[in-house]
Amino acid sequence: MVGWLSYGNKKFEALDGQMRALIPPLRQAMLDFIPMVDADTNAFSGFMVIYGHNSLIFYGTLSIIN
Repeated sequence: MVGWLSYGNKKFEALDGQMRALIPPLRQAMLDFIPMVDADTNAFSGFMVIYGHNSLIFYGTLSIIN
């Protein structure tokens, strides 16, 4: 994100070459990382559906029994 803020900015003109070299691999790393974040989110959502829902049923059953 900082790379995009400084890229093309006249205040950081001296770093333009470095930014042009760094931005593409960092962008690719970000694009590679997004599916992993999505997979983690989906896995956690599945966990919450199974265990969160069952926990509510379990606690509801206990309160009815007691």
